[in-house]
Amino acid sequence: MISIIKSIFSESNFNINENLGIKTHGLEYLFATRYDESFFDFYLVVELTEEQLKTENIDGIIDDFFEDILNTYEIPGLDKNLSLLLLVERLDAQYRDDFQKLVYNYEEDPFKFKKYVLPFIKDQSDLLVFEATLGTSVINFMNNIINNKDFFSSFKKDSSNLSTHAAKTYDIVSKLFIKLPFITLDIDDKSLPNLSEEIEADISPLDKNTIQNILDMPLESISWEEILKSLEVKNDEL
Repeated sequence: MISIIKSIFSESNFNINENLGIKTHGLEYLFATRYDESFFDFYLVVELTEEQLKTENIDGIIDDFFEDILNTYEIPGLDKNLSLLLLVERLDAQYRDDFQKLVYNYEEDPFKFKKYVLPFIKDQSDLLVFEATLGTSVINFMNNIINNKDFFSSFKKDSSNLSTHAAKTYDIVSKLFIKLPFITLDIDDKSLPNLSEEIEADISPLDKNTIQNILDMPLESISWEEILKSLEVKNDEL
């Protein structure tokens, strides 16, 4: 998964450093920076398994990363603008209460980093890596998925188990947009449902006529009694 994150950062004009010369504790990581007159963004990305998140001294490891980065990059304000993204590979797509609590505790911890946790399963990582091998822009691919009504519909029906390719794809893409808020989201208005048309299609001709009668009432005549009369409802029936 970290190779996909690297591509996203590169497409977003970040500089990538994968060799800080720091204690890594055997974990794969990258450090992405983007700072000039327009941006001041710093991300440490670390990939690990759910089991490591539960059993390793992750807080101590992250403290080591934090101190080493500050000693390597003497940039005023870096410590206040440093974000941590934990990529957590899971065996099971279903969220259990203990895992949700674990994610919440990390993301809500106010110390040292703004923290984001991105859970994923291997199938999701593999499908993103496959798309990247086709030479497609990862961010363009993500925008195509997020605008795909069929993928969204599949995700809504199967968001708990992620048993279909479409649900897995939409799930990981939507999480990436949430966890990496600098990514530009391009919404295709043409792909979105026309809510007014869908609502109108569900209204019977009789109800349409009733609504129109109410809308045609002179402003000074609009009252609760007049509305009930148009609805053919008696006060004692309420």
